Amino acid sequence: MAVYGSSSLLAMAPPPRLSLSKTTSERIGLIPVVWCIAFLCMTLPQSCGGMPHVGVLTSMSRTHKDLSFSSLPGKSRSSSTPSRVALKGDLDSSSDSFLFFSSQLVDHFSPRPASQFWKQRYFVNDTFFKRSSPSDSGDADVNHPVVFLCVGGEGPPLTPDVVVTGSVHCALAVEELAPKHNALVVALEHRFYGYSLPTKDLSTENLSVLSHRQAIEDIARFITFINQKFQLDDTKTKWVTFGGSYPGMMAGWARAKLPHLIHASVASSAPVQAIVDNAGYNAVVGEAIAEPLVGGSAECLKAVQDAFNELGNRLSCDPASVGEDLMVCNAAETLADRKNVSQLIDDLTLLFPAQSNDPLCTEDLCNIAKICEHMTTATTTTKAAANTAVARRALRQDQQTQSASYNQLVTLARALLVDPSSGCMEVNYALGVAGLADPSGSMPLSGDRSWIWQTCSEFGFYQTCSADAGCPFHPHGTLPWYGSLELSLELCADLFNISKDDVYVNVNQTNQITGGRDIQSTRIAFPNGGIDPWKAQGIFPPGPDDYEPAFMVPGASHHAWTHPSRPGDSPSLVKARAAISELVETWLSQ
Repeated sequence: MAVYGSSSLLAMAPPPRLSLSKTTSERIGLIPVVWCIAFLCMTLPQSCGGMPHVGVLTSMSRTHKDLSFSSLPGKSRSSSTPSRVALKGDLDSSSDSFLFFSSQLVDHFSPRPASQFWKQRYFVNDTFFKRSSPSDSGDADVNHPVVFLCVGGEGPPLTPDVVVTGSVHCALAVEELAPKHNALVVALEHRFYGYSLPTKDLSTENLSVLSHRQAIEDIARFITFINQKFQLDDTKTKWVTFGGSYPGMMAGWARAKLPHLIHASVASSAPVQAIVDNAGYNAVVGEAIAEPLVGGSAECLKAVQDAFNELGNRLSCDPASVGEDLMVCNAAETLADRKNVSQLIDDLTLLFPAQSNDPLCTEDLCNIAKICEHMTTATTTTKAAANTAVARRALRQDQQTQSASYNQLVTLARALLVDPSSGCMEVNYALGVAGLADPSGSMPLSGDRSWIWQTCSEFGFYQTCSADAGCPFHPHGTLPWYGSLELSLELCADLFNISKDDVYVNVNQTNQITGGRDIQSTRIAFPNGGIDPWKAQGIFPPGPDDYEPAFMVPGASHHAWTHPSRPGDSPSLVKARAAISELVETWLSQ
């Protein structure tokens, strides 16, 4: 196997992601505003990887709660994975561990002196690569080499796994399609994430060169670089981009903007329609909780609504007592601050893993089916008893049901959110904001400040919660100050001096540039997961036209089909991978 890059990185764990609480940050943190790449990886191993009211910091992090790689059977990482020495001249002089493209431009859209270049990290695997591929007739070889590009995004640093197994974004491309099509496999880390920092730090001034447009131009120069390095003909080489979530957005947009360089794209779970008020996210979470395909039910949804309704009632009366129930550190003092109260609620919503649901997980309380079983156990008993009571006690019985659901929520939170070392759940909004305000560029980059910048300057994606929009965590208006846009927009102003009005302008401009759901291109596939909250901003089936097919994968979470395959994968995942493979094969023949 020829893998360009250091095998020593194979054993490197992703860095902790910033969060508001110790329990969250210890879980190893895509589409915001801090897309915690792996919010629940420690306590919910099926997760890896954005925003009601103060959840600005927790739900901003809901871009990529993808499956934890370590949870995939038979896919353990090891430094023994073969690799080859990097191509001469590609290594950073300060490290023999990384490959860097050293001629990337800091700013593609303004005049610059020749010295304004930076080193962008990438990986290459040429194990399957052949410069010639069989012709359609099979009679002769033609020089139409294939290159698969796994597009980097807002996640933690890439590792060589990305071109060896495909990791969670490109497994189908690497494991199945590359051997079949004799493809060269490459991956490019996104600017301002991982180890790819084009400026000295993350100051607001320097973040001005962080945008999807700059990243697309990075891809263009990188493609030219690889074509030259491997002596590939720009006009004959067929590049296909792959990615999920924000990398999926980038994969699709790169094809649309660079049709002369990129032949086709698979843009999985790509929320291409930017939006400020992303109420659709939590509405789909409610749908997922009620979805029988993944072990949800209407009864479970009702239990969740009852639990949060009771939570709201109790917080309105005595937040300190609620804090004691949930074992919040310094409960009375902490929950005297409304921002901390809202942050606590947002942390609790993350207990319901629609985005990262893994039907095959084996741990306790690790997916929707197991959590719904937990949430409905007490309410079922209570309702059975209620059926034998007289009608005049109906109101009291309803209160008992809500109280039982609240108790189940408390036990769930205690099991998954309390820090074993401290014995309590830390909730500290101010501390989280202080961390996000730090512009230092220490490596590897956590990505939190960078992603919040992109939500403020390009995408929005602030996940709000209201009963009218179908949010299951705010069913009866008991928390009128929770789930609004105000704190999210306030954070943009506080961190980057981007006003509320400017956020709306920026989001509208992004949709004008990209086309949003009306993207006009060819040979781009847009698969979405049936219970993925990000489908709310994606492209709905059948797609804009026959040249840009979109389809839904029933019961699937956030780009679940892009993860390495496992025994027991649902029929819908198997069919999705087959459909994508067929599309890629068809497009490569064109």
